[in-house]
Amino acid sequence: MKWFANRRIAAKLILGFLIVAIIAAVVGGVGLLNLNRMADADVLLYEENLLGVDYSGDAAEFFQRIRFNAVKMLAVDDSAELPALMNNVKKYTEEVDGLLTFYEDGIVAETDRRLFGEAKPAWEVYKALANDYIRLMQSGEVEAAKGLIFNEMGPAGDTVRETFGDLGDYNKNGAQERSAENKALARSSSIVMI
Repeated sequence: MKWFANRRIAAKLILGFLIVAIIAAVVGGVGLLNLNRMADADVLLYEENLLGVDYSGDAAEFFQRIRFNAVKMLAVDDSAELPALMNNVKKYTEEVDGLLTFYEDGIVAETDRRLFGEAKPAWEVYKALANDYIRLMQSGEVEAAKGLIFNEMGPAGDTVRETFGDLGDYNKNGAQERSAENKALARSSSIVMI
């Protein structure tokens, strides 16, 4: 420290200010780095978890509308109402297909891919049965349609409902975990900044 004590006051002040500036730059750099990490974590929370909940929830909603319209076809007295119900089933089927495509595009985790790998085939089975059901209703084979909806479509629909629920649960739980991670990251960043 003798070399510092032998310096002139101006040199000591300048050196002191430089040291303080370097410390401030390091603290600022660490702060910016952590802010960017938190921003990236929030984007991931939105893109992977929130959108996953949204897509799987909407798909489950449209799926239930398909089931409702399919059963309603058996109950209507007015045959003029049947084409509208059939169109609803077709429209909702397209909605579910689109939502599942969006969901698949956002998959980043292996567990999510596995759950989606169970949901997609279950949906394809149900969709094929629904198309057969509509074909039977269009051709006037009501008894065969009743047998299909109550015997085959029921269990297939339960499987779809469960797998869509699993997708929603996975994303909800993942969002909670990621939110806790983001909170811990913010806390550690605050400690480093202090």
